[in-house]
Amino acid sequence: MIYSAKKEIVKLVTMDLIVTMVSILLIDFIRGLWIKYCSAWWCWDIETTFVSK
Repeated sequence: MIYSAKKEIVKLVTMDLIVTMVSILLIDFIRGLWIKYCSAWWCWDIETTFVSK
């Protein structure tokens, strides 16, 4: 019984980690496509970065 509960917790934590990593990569990829294709008609230059001093 206890072994089964530990196994389920490990499975949940592993799936949570995988889903988190995949969602970060997917969102970053979609953001990159947005920047690449939509910066030409955007009302300001969305590719500029702030200079830190």
